[in-house]
Amino acid sequence: MKRPKHPARVTHGSASYKRGGRAEWAALVYLMCKGYFPCAMRYRAAQSKTRAGEIDIIVQRGNIIAAIEVKARPNVVIGHEAMNEREWRRRHAAMAHFIRRLYRNGRGKNYTIRFDLVIVTPYFQIRHLKSAWQPAF
Repeated sequence: MKRPKHPARVTHGSASYKRGGRAEWAALVYLMCKGYFPCAMRYRAAQSKTRAGEIDIIVQRGNIIAAIEVKARPNVVIGHEAMNEREWRRRHAAMAHFIRRLYRNGRGKNYTIRFDLVIVTPYFQIRHLKSAWQPAF
């Protein structure tokens, strides 16, 4: 007979997923108030064989398209440290797929691509770090 899982372990993943979803919606509303237009949420590259990551929010403002990574953390420092080089590169691969799809659909023009980080701390205090990471070409 299998022993049932501890209830805290079962709900932990679900609770953090919900907390992240709430943080993403709060970040989206915040960005829209700043004049950004949402293009996609939780965008994942269509090719499952690639190791491209998921981009939480893709927004546009003028000729700037920003890939937004949202982190719900207790403070800004921990939120900034949550993203390492490998994670940013995965987001870069997903963003490259998104841009290729734009050009394929005939909506491509000269866009400035930016990778931002939005940190949502308790009580929905939001910090937007523009150009938190730049890929080395």
